[in-house]
Amino acid sequence: MKIQHYCYTRNSHIDYGDFVLPDLPKNQVDFIRKHILSITGDSNPKFTIPKWILIKFDDVIVWGCCCWNSLLAENHFKDSLGRPVYGFFSIVITNFIPDEVKLPSDIDYFKELYSKEIEPYWNSSERRYSATDASISDRYKYIRAGREVNLTLNTDLFQCLSLGNLDKDMVVSAALTLDNVSLLIDNDNIQQATNKKGAFMNCLSSAVAPGSYTVKQLCPQCKEYVSAFTSAGICSTCKEKDQARIVTIKKEEEDMDKQLRRELDDANSKILYLQYDIEEAKKSIKKKNLLIKVLLGVIVLLLLGLLYTYCASPSFGTMGYDKEQTNQHEVINNISSESKPSYENRLFLNSEIVVGVEGRQSLVVEYNKSYTNVDFIPNVDWVKVISKTPNLILQVQPYESDGRREAIITAKYGQYNDTLTITQKK
Repeated sequence: MKIQHYCYTRNSHIDYGDFVLPDLPKNQVDFIRKHILSITGDSNPKFTIPKWILIKFDDVIVWGCCCWNSLLAENHFKDSLGRPVYGFFSIVITNFIPDEVKLPSDIDYFKELYSKEIEPYWNSSERRYSATDASISDRYKYIRAGREVNLTLNTDLFQCLSLGNLDKDMVVSAALTLDNVSLLIDNDNIQQATNKKGAFMNCLSSAVAPGSYTVKQLCPQCKEYVSAFTSAGICSTCKEKDQARIVTIKKEEEDMDKQLRRELDDANSKILYLQYDIEEAKKSIKKKNLLIKVLLGVIVLLLLGLLYTYCASPSFGTMGYDKEQTNQHEVINNISSESKPSYENRLFLNSEIVVGVEGRQSLVVEYNKSYTNVDFIPNVDWVKVISKTPNLILQVQPYESDGRREAIITAKYGQYNDTLTITQKK
């Protein structure tokens, strides 16, 4: 069992707020504070006698009293202007076994709590977390859960059951047997127990006639105070809006599905048409290819016929032969033995290229593409051949001197040579 403290009050300087906090989630602390503010939030609070509060929810038990600080201490109970202050001082029990829980009903227990958690920090400007205890001393009067108590308490959030003037210990003992319940003891009027800020399910006071009173709760969705929640934990108006919104969303989804199906059907139809067009195009290409083959065959036959006619001509054996021999003889006589075969054009399209001293990583050199399998040979190591196709690409390294230097690139094609000069200078 884990026992902590929760105190809502002020000190000599800091305004009212959480003075000592238990180690609980924020939403649980907010739930406790909401019930406390229904009592301490009064502009003219009356604490002639302490008002005891029991809240049990989500496996958390809160038990304490709202009173003037002076009831619990002889010192440290006034603000900086000397005005007395009040607060809520409680224990918070978690990790408990129900039969082991006992609540101190002795005011002396809360005096000791005040001396330990409030007085030493009366002038501190910071909120703090409480110390933790494992048990409550047996030297104080306490109340245990009473399984044998024949008393029915209210657990409806939208009702407050006034119990009149029953025995306090018996009512607290019966409340401890329930999982979710709240109880206000010694309230001045029914308004304190049914306050919208934090209504209680039950109240016990001689000042309020017995009976059941209607309570309104804040709807977590629309933030309006309503008289009932649906099973979803919201008011009926919000539930209707949610259902209408669900219907609208469902209809929009159905309309979207229909639109998507229509678009899918259209896409499938287009695919079928495209497939048909592709097949027709394939057939047309096959017909064109067949026609081209037929035309080529006809041309070949015509050329063969012309060749046969030419060869059968009487002049083919004399004049044609002599002319062919004469032309061959002239070509041979005009070509020297060193330059065979000869070429009318240079292999390099330029005879010289000038490059700056910074060099070039990729120098593109165009050459006559009618020559194939040409070898390009630099006469220096600072020029390298990177690629030969589709153009000759050279790498020229930087030149660190201020003068100039030249490199000769020799292109060899069989016995034929051509040269290109690479000049590097500023």
